Amino acid sequence: MEYTSARNLIKQTSTALIWKKVEETWLPSEEVLCCNKFGEIMIGYISKNKDCFYAENDYSLMYDVTHWMELPLPPALDKNKNLKK
Repeated sequence: MEYTSARNLIKQTSTALIWKKVEETWLPSEEVLCCNKFGEIMIGYISKNKDCFYAENDYSLMYDVTHWMELPLPPALDKNKNLKK
C-alpha cells in the first residue's frame, strides 16, 4: 500500500482539481470532467473536429468543450472494503 504525507496530498489535490483551458497543443488522454461554453459538464474523453472540441463517453456527446478537470480520487475504503464514514 502506498502512503503519502498530508502536505503532498494537499499539494496534489490543490493543483489537480482546477479547471484547465482546452488547448489544441495538448489534450488529456484519460477520461476527465469536461465543461462546455454553456456551463454543462460531463465525464468523457476530449477530441477535436474541424469546428470545435468535443467530449464523448459511452452514452453522450457534448460539443464546444472549453475546459477540463482531472477526476478526483474515489473515497477511502476501510479494512472491510466499505466506504469510510
